Amino acid sequence: SEWGIWLIDGPNPTVDIDDKGYGSAEYDIPEPQGSVNVTLNVDMSAIETISPDGVHVAGSFQNWDPAGTEMTDDDGDGIYSVTVEMEINSTIQFKFLNGNAWGDGIQEVVPEEYGVDDQNGGFNRQETIPTTDISYTYIFGGAPVTGK
Repeated sequence: SEWGIWLIDGPNPTVDIDDKGYGSAEYDIPEPQGSVNVTLNVDMSAIETISPDGVHVAGSFQNWDPAGTEMTDDDGDGIYSVTVEMEINSTIQFKFLNGNAWGDGIQEVVPEEYGVDDQNGGFNRQETIPTTDISYTYIFGGAPVTGK
């Protein structure tokens, strides 16, 4: 409010006071809503040949389209990046691709200890989106580097 106190948006909480004057109240605080910018980075420096079709990320946040989200390496350091607006508190799954189509040797093989079962005999990366902008960095086919 203009006086610096928190105002409840929604129904007022119920306060129960016992015969000794002690009270209790319960109120459900809604989860934050909205979206934040999520930057996904993948270190491709150990890959000998980058596909002429580029480096992409495909996931639940973009309907698993292997050509839908291209990543760039503007400074030539072998780390490809893309920033995507995502819903707060959503959980996404994804994989990086050295190219823009599904196929052997194109999408990364995520190690079991860094992924969740993809229901196809492999593993996907998974993140739950926080309430503030964040950047995650991974090694292609390997461990997360930051953001955890």
